[in-house]
Amino acid sequence: MAWQKAKIFLRRNFDPEVLAVRRLIHKIPRQRKAAGTYTALMEECDQVFVDRLKERPRALKRDYWKHHFALDSFRAFPEIKGRILDFGCGSGHLDYWLAVKGMTITGIDASPVAIAIANRVRQRANPIVAQRLEYIEADVCQTYTGPKRFDAVWSCEVFEHIAKPGGVLQGLRQYVRSGTYFLICVPLGRAFDNPGHVNHFYTEGELTDFLRPHLSVIRTETDLRNDILRALCQF
Repeated sequence: MAWQKAKIFLRRNFDPEVLAVRRLIHKIPRQRKAAGTYTALMEECDQVFVDRLKERPRALKRDYWKHHFALDSFRAFPEIKGRILDFGCGSGHLDYWLAVKGMTITGIDASPVAIAIANRVRQRANPIVAQRLEYIEADVCQTYTGPKRFDAVWSCEVFEHIAKPGGVLQGLRQYVRSGTYFLICVPLGRAFDNPGHVNHFYTEGELTDFLRPHLSVIRTETDLRNDILRALCQF
């Protein structure tokens, strides 16, 4: 039993992939603070990875996400295709596995740590997969004047963290054309709950009411197996 505990300790604390990510988690904020470019929003978003390192370091590994249920979200929503924008992409691990499946994904996140981890994942992918991936560090509420080049948008477990989505959704409109589809996935009720969750959606109706002032809600579904609600919307 003691040897098993020792193996678990060593795996959690000396895994090369986790150690590399740990260095990013500590280095990036220091660099940004020294440069005077570290905002409160960046710090808030980066805290996700500080917490993950403490509580669930294996989730910082690429293969942890290989069979994540979110990868199957698109089966019932064929509208999500082409060049997809992943809003709140986090560490980019899900994007990597979607790219392995042949999808073209651009992840966007306000967390410098998230984008650093995501780019590390991309750099270690084979060239075919890597060319399907791109990552952008940005606060979507800030002005964007680039091309509207995305065919669809996806967001997985983000909107439970956003009390008032109006500003974020208005910001995302800068990246897409009118009529673009947006697939939103959130936990069902208090599933996967943590102090950062400011919204809890117990029914499809509650999620619809939350989104409808800002988006056209096309259809919703409840995934009881994985405790997830999904809503297909349009800008």
